[in-house]
Amino acid sequence: SDGTTTDVTDKAEWTIEPTTYASVDSTGKVTNKNTTTTDQTVKLNASYTVNGVTKTVSKSPIKLEKKNLTGISISGGTTIASGGTANYECAATWSYGPTTPVTATWSLSSTAYASLSETSGNSTTVTNLNTTTTDQLVRLNASYTENGITKTDSKPIKLSKKTIVAVSVGCLQSSSTTPEAGIIPSGDEAIFMCTAVWSDGTTSDLDASWSLSSTTY
Repeated sequence: SDGTTTDVTDKAEWTIEPTTYASVDSTGKVTNKNTTTTDQTVKLNASYTVNGVTKTVSKSPIKLEKKNLTGISISGGTTIASGGTANYECAATWSYGPTTPVTATWSLSSTAYASLSETSGNSTTVTNLNTTTTDQLVRLNASYTENGITKTDSKPIKLSKKTIVAVSVGCLQSSSTTPEAGIIPSGDEAIFMCTAVWSDGTTSDLDASWSLSSTTY
């Protein structure tokens, strides 16, 4: 009543309406909890009582900006065996709230040695098509746009070279009727071939080095 002013911030009772998108603590600090994609508004109230007299003041509207996309990240392995597949997922981080899965736009830096397939929701599948004898490198790219904001991420993936997983020896030509049983009649001969099974599922004849455990017979 004497015209002076006093800071009673820490003594006031603070409330906010509604509490759906924001909170206020005892010091008057307002936290924007808006996890929607639309700006929201609230009214801030402060009430103070001294000598039995209560006064209330309100500030409205206070705009709570919508959540914004701050980044995306790709999760998944860094190596795929020749002929193998691997699944990858994309998640977004926001200015407020938890990380969430998002439906990204996927691409590969090169399709010479890999392909994308079964892309759905927040995931995609990469297949290693590398049939060379050298490891190859490809980058998996993801892009996502929300409210005009676009974020991207890129993950390097090693496409392992094809390797031999099994070798078999079979009879190519013989006058014998039972060469597969490892029997060659006396005086007869048989021609054998060596076949490889590769990690990409293919087979091929090998130019093998041949030897016998004994040349006596």
